[in-house]
Amino acid sequence: MSARHRWFLIGACLLLFLASAGLVIHFLPRPLSRGDYLVAGSIATLLTLLALFIYFLVAGFITGRFGRKR
Repeated sequence: MSARHRWFLIGACLLLFLASAGLVIHFLPRPLSRGDYLVAGSIATLLTLLALFIYFLVAGFITGRFGRKR
């Protein structure tokens, strides 16, 4: 993985995290408590890690690192 590709992946994950956390906070009913921010961060983390896992899984199948017989 090249350095440019790595920085692009980091930036995409950061933008996904910020967007999903912002959307969750936007749709939570007001007034927000400390627990609401914890829920928003947890959901954003889950979505970002899920997207990263799917990315690496698909990249592994495309490059042939997964699914081959040993």
